[in-house]
Parts: sequence; C-alpha cells; structure tokens
Amino acid sequence: MRETEREQEERRLEQRREHEEQDRQLKAAQEQEMMERVRLVPHEGKRVETGAVQFGDDWPGLFVRGDDCIQLALTLSAALDIIAEMVPDFATKILVQDPLEHIKDTIERSVLVTPLQREVLAQEANPDD
Repeated sequence: MRETEREQEERRLEQRREHEEQDRQLKAAQEQEMMERVRLVPHEGKRVETGAVQFGDDWPGLFVRGDDCIQLALTLSAALDIIAEMVPDFATKILVQDPLEHIKDTIERSVLVTPLQREVLAQEANPDD
C-alpha cells in the first residue's frame, strides 16, 4: 500500500522532530560536560585580571581571563599554522606544537563557553568562510 503525500509529510515531520530532539539532547550533554570541566572557585571583591594567581600555598600559576582567551586561541592557532608550514622535527612537535595545541584545545573546549565566543573564534580562524 502506498503512502499518501500527507502520510509522507507527517513521517518527514516526525523524523525532523526526532532529529531536533536528538540534537537538543546532544547539545545539553556537551554543555553539561563542558561545565563539569570548569572548576568554580568562590570569589568576592575586585575582578581578577589576567596574570599570576596563587591559591593558598600552591605554586603561582597563570590566570587568563575568558575574554583574553579568544585572542590567545587565535594567536596560538596562527603560531601553530606557521610551525606546521616549517615541517617541524619530532622534538619541535613534542616540545612546542603539542603543548601549544593542548592550551588552544583547552581554551576552545572549556573556556569559550558561549556560542558568540565560539563564533568569533571560528570567524577569525576562517575569514574566507
């Protein structure tokens, strides 16, 4: 028995709804995973600027504000492109490329949490698109 056009359209709409629901669930799971990677530290007082920060008696570390991370990710991407064009040796890959790639990936995965931040980074990385 052949489906009528109406039945076909209803089936397509139902499939589209299912795909939209799957996409919504996937996005929610990705956002939850991303937020679980962000360590929330209580803070009161003035805004913490990019620079050295020390927690308790631990070693000082570098804190980079989220808004500064967009530019840092773009700079790292450009530097990694230049290094890749130079056909680096194994030592350069291990000592330079891999650590820079790790920092860039961490920013893109865990720091750039808003769609607008991700869009800015993507547009800057691919200006011809």
